[in-house]
Amino acid sequence: LNGYAFSDAQAYLALQGLVLGTPQREDSPTIEKDRVTKTDPPAGTTVSPGATITLFQSSGYVYLPNLVGLDQAAALAKLGELKLNSTVVSEPSDKTLNQVIRQDRSEGEVTQGSSITLTIAAALPPVTIPTVVGEPETQATNDITKLGLTVTSKCDATMPPPPPPVTPGSATRTDPPAGSSVPP
Repeated sequence: LNGYAFSDAQAYLALQGLVLGTPQREDSPTIEKDRVTKTDPPAGTTVSPGATITLFQSSGYVYLPNLVGLDQAAALAKLGELKLNSTVVSEPSDKTLNQVIRQDRSEGEVTQGSSITLTIAAALPPVTIPTVVGEPETQATNDITKLGLTVTSKCDATMPPPPPPVTPGSATRTDPPAGSSVPP
């Protein structure tokens, strides 16, 4: 009776001398709302006349899981299993490349065939090392860390004293050099 309209399944049971039990609802990605998804006892089971048969009807919904943290391929495969439509947008992020960082619908029941938008992590754009020579160390460190980079300060004793206007405690160079493009 799977896929039958509820009224047709009910009529079939009556013709077979079977009793309709309390109908149950369940989510199904493939069977239209209000159509029969299964019976209890299951199809193919031998029953006596007058036996009670429970019909399960499609609720018209599917349960959307939280897909955040999955890679794009796994998330799209799950949406495909649920027969949900998908749109993918990418957004620069420090998360793992191609990882789902957001979905536009919360975990829970959604209507069959709904569209779900997934936001996928893309690489952050490169940043350019600023010129910080001559800046006090704290200012140079701030200028670089606000770009998402990590600073390791080193006292370079092999360097000759910096020419004016660079004073001790000020930045003398960067590695990579100023003007270089690097990932954050």
